[in-house]
Amino acid sequence: MLKERIKIGEHKVGQPTICGKNFQQERNAEVNITVDPAKTNQLKTIIIMGDQKTRMKPEQETQARSIIGALQWLASICRPDLTFTLSKALSDVNRGGKVAIFHDINKLILEFSKHRPK
Repeated sequence: MLKERIKIGEHKVGQPTICGKNFQQERNAEVNITVDPAKTNQLKTIIIMGDQKTRMKPEQETQARSIIGALQWLASICRPDLTFTLSKALSDVNRGGKVAIFHDINKLILEFSKHRPK
């Protein structure tokens, strides 16, 4: 059998969790994909310090990349409509973005927060 040949950490039938995504198959064969609410509850807007027109400091770039990466992971699960906006924000950061990019990131965080699981 395949599961004996390939080591699997845990084998669940019906409601598996794969890479942080919870899968649940309904009786009508629909599959719902959700994320643990604890992961989305960690989203918090960023306090923006400094002149909005200045270039980001290296630590701000790191923070922006980290937040955008987390949002991209969530978008891949439940908000594919936001993936382009996230990709553009990351591109702006990588091209020496300004502190004002954090306003765009905060808008994205608020957009994700509107659809948080209860």
